[in-house]
Amino acid sequence: MRWEIRSSTGSGSLDMMTASVSTESHEFSVGVETGLRMAAIGLKLPSTGIGYALLGVQLRPGTRNILARATSFEGAVQSNDFLDLALYLNPTVAGVFTYADVPGTPLQSATGILTNLVTGGTRISPGSFNSLNMNNKCFVESDLARLGSKTDGTLDALVLVGTPVFASTALNVMAELNIGYYN
Repeated sequence: MRWEIRSSTGSGSLDMMTASVSTESHEFSVGVETGLRMAAIGLKLPSTGIGYALLGVQLRPGTRNILARATSFEGAVQSNDFLDLALYLNPTVAGVFTYADVPGTPLQSATGILTNLVTGGTRISPGSFNSLNMNNKCFVESDLARLGSKTDGTLDALVLVGTPVFASTALNVMAELNIGYYN
């Protein structure tokens, strides 16, 4: 278990931040998993070697005591080309990348548009996808894939970034990001 003490005056609160069950050398997470998906039309990525924000997730501001982590992601390419699909922690996303509440969860998500170019951040978990790859799910094992906040209160964001690999124009992609959250 992990606890957090929060105070800005002299008295504060003690909140449990995370919990897990461990037995016989295995750790099992306890909680709920939800999938965040792009719209059915996907996104046409025009340029090779440029990272585009496809999906983003962060905690709602009032849910700092919830543990949430990426468990897996998937991608689909609708043309004969390759896509580097990777999960990034706290990248800089250009343009308007607006987070909105996901109903019934402690999460907020954002869906990318073409102006959402990505720079920086920490690359956590990569995967390569193409139109012929039928088994296109990547499982995320890194502890960096946990959502939380910095000491100044800024919320962490996980962003699924798609980068076309070959010289294809208008690479049509779709993606899904699975998040588990635990109270």
